[in-house]
Amino acid sequence: MRIDIREITKPALRLFIVCFIVTALLAATYTLTAEKIKERAEIGLNDTRREVLPEAETFEVVNDSTVFGRTSDGRAAGYIITVVKKGYGGDMEVMVGFTSDGSVSGVGILKQSETPGMGAKTDTSDFLSQYKGLNKKASLGEEIDGITGATISSRAVTDAVNEAIESHDDLKKGEENE
Repeated sequence: MRIDIREITKPALRLFIVCFIVTALLAATYTLTAEKIKERAEIGLNDTRREVLPEAETFEVVNDSTVFGRTSDGRAAGYIITVVKKGYGGDMEVMVGFTSDGSVSGVGILKQSETPGMGAKTDTSDFLSQYKGLNKKASLGEEIDGITGATISSRAVTDAVNEAIESHDDLKKGEENE
């Protein structure tokens, strides 16, 4: 049995051309939409910042995990600290706002891949509102009511808030020492 090389090369060449065109179109689409996607991500991030620190009108990035908020008249509104903790379904990115007096003004979940209907309930206002007003670490089962069937996810959010409280305390101590 003899194989004609043209029987193999013609379909392979056609497949290569189709793949090349599709790849070029995909690259062009990415190039055209990348800036818009980045803008929308920034808008979403600022919306969450305003949810966790409602008094703030403008935000100044301090470092990768910390943002300083100012009111419309330029006064200090407080800080926002973002912490990543391991949940049941993967990493959870939690944003915690602090008023200028050091208490938690709000908590938002930026990223989570928890089980829908269970761990994903940590992203509800009913659960997150429990952290509002805290100025010291909280314990799951004591100050914070966990979500039934989602202990790992509830603990991840509580640990993230506690770590943010620690970071905020360190930040304030650093300011006092300057």
